Amino acid sequence: MTGRDGLTPEIESDITTEVTVAGLRLLVRPIRPTDKELLQTGFGAMSAESRAQRFHGSVSQLSPSTLRYFTEIDYVNHFAVVVLDLETDLTGVGFGRYIRIRDRPDAAEIALAVIDCYQGRGIGTVVVDALTATALSAGIDSFVVSVRLDNLPMRALLGVGTGGPPPDNAGVLTYECDLRSQDAARQSRPMYRAFRGAAAEAASHRTASGG
Repeated sequence: MTGRDGLTPEIESDITTEVTVAGLRLLVRPIRPTDKELLQTGFGAMSAESRAQRFHGSVSQLSPSTLRYFTEIDYVNHFAVVVLDLETDLTGVGFGRYIRIRDRPDAAEIALAVIDCYQGRGIGTVVVDALTATALSAGIDSFVVSVRLDNLPMRALLGVGTGGPPPDNAGVLTYECDLRSQDAARQSRPMYRAFRGAAAEAASHRTASGG
């Protein structure tokens, strides 16, 4: 049985959660194939610097093939979420995804972005919590993240601090984050516990149905 846009009901409910952060009423849900315009609009609302931080280079727009890649996903090896502002006609304000590493099924690469006018308001934490909760329920124990040397807010958000490996020639650092070691600390946040419970329930439904 499939639901809206081809998502199974279990995926649709995986972490679809309303939260209030910094006075914002937000809806967090899995991304859908029909979210291409939403994603393009969010990308257009980002400054050139924010785009460079996310893509580690100059990117002026998302191509049709990139939009398909970002939205037409399998929700198992490639999972993504969007954060919507419920007070502004469901504007997409934050986006994040993880992609399981082919030869390391217990690890995934993670990337996220928040549009400029919403930065510094806790939305990045919402995205990371949602992705972490879902990844742990999918048997992923580690996130591998590539982040520019000067992107201190993102490094702090992911708990990778100021140390770590040397940057590459483009000034990009690559870290590996142990999700299970962070789980206990995140459990202190009711929002994260809600994501964790919903993701675990959805994972059990998928297992029971053979998905």
